[in-house]
Amino acid sequence: MRIEVEGVRKVFKSRLGQVVALGGVDLSIDQGEFVCFVGPSGCGKSTLCNMLAGFDTPSEGRITLDGQTIKGPSIERAMMFQEPALFPWLNARQNVAFGLNSLPELKNKPDEKHAIADRFLKMVHLAQFGGAQPHELSGGMRQRVALARALAVDPKVLLMDEPFAALDAQTRDHLHIELQTIWRETRKTIVFVTHNVREAVTLATRIVVFTARPGTIKAEFNLEELEFPRSGAASVVNETIARVQSALRDEVAKVEAREYDQPGAPTPVAGGRA
Repeated sequence: MRIEVEGVRKVFKSRLGQVVALGGVDLSIDQGEFVCFVGPSGCGKSTLCNMLAGFDTPSEGRITLDGQTIKGPSIERAMMFQEPALFPWLNARQNVAFGLNSLPELKNKPDEKHAIADRFLKMVHLAQFGGAQPHELSGGMRQRVALARALAVDPKVLLMDEPFAALDAQTRDHLHIELQTIWRETRKTIVFVTHNVREAVTLATRIVVFTARPGTIKAEFNLEELEFPRSGAASVVNETIARVQSALRDEVAKVEAREYDQPGAPTPVAGGRA
C-alpha cells in the first residue's frame, strides 16, 4: 500500500477572490506509517487530509492509492473528525456496525455485524457499553466509538483530523496510549492532523511540517528510531519537540503577522523539504 501526493495545489474561491490553500505538495506515505501533519492554522493540512479521504479534489496535481487516482470517498480510507459524529438514535454497537452495511459479504447478516462491532468495542475498552446511547457516553468514550467504527470496516488507511483536540488533557493522553497500542497491533497506515507538536511526537513515526498558507512541506522528521511508549519526561522526546517547534515557529509568526495585518508581514512562498 502506498499513497502518492504529486504536485498537489488547492485553490478555493471566496468573495474576496481566490485563496491558495496548498501551493504544491509532493509526499509519499508507505504501508504501516503513522504520519502526523503539523502546521499553522490555515496551512492546508486538513484540506490535504480531506483530499486523501476523497471528500475534495486537487485543483492541480493528483493523489493516488496503490497507483489508482483517488476520486471520491471509499471504505479503504476511513475518516475521523474532531467531533465523533455518531448517530444519536443508535447505540454504540449499532454506530460501530453502521459502516459494515456497505460490505456486500455482510448484507443481511446482523449477528455477524454485531459480533464485529463488539470485537472493536472491546479493542477500544468499551465492551460493556455496546448498548449505551451516545448521550450517555463521555466525550472521550464517544471518540473511542468513532475510532471503533472506523477500524471495523478494515480500511487500508485511517485518516484522523484533530480527533482529540476537543478533549481534556487527561483523556487525550489516555487515548494516545490506546491509539498507539491499536496501531502496533494492526499496523494500519494512519494520517493524523494536529496543531499539537507534543501530540505529534508522542504518536508519529514521521512528522510533516507545513509552511503558512499557501501550504507546502517545509520539513520532515523521521521518528522511527524513537521507541514507544514515549514519555514526555524523556530528554530525547523533549529535544525532538524542540526541533519540530523550531521548524514551525517562523510559519506561525507569518500567520500571526498576517492576521494582525502588521506592515511588512512576510508573504508565504512555495518552499521545499528541509
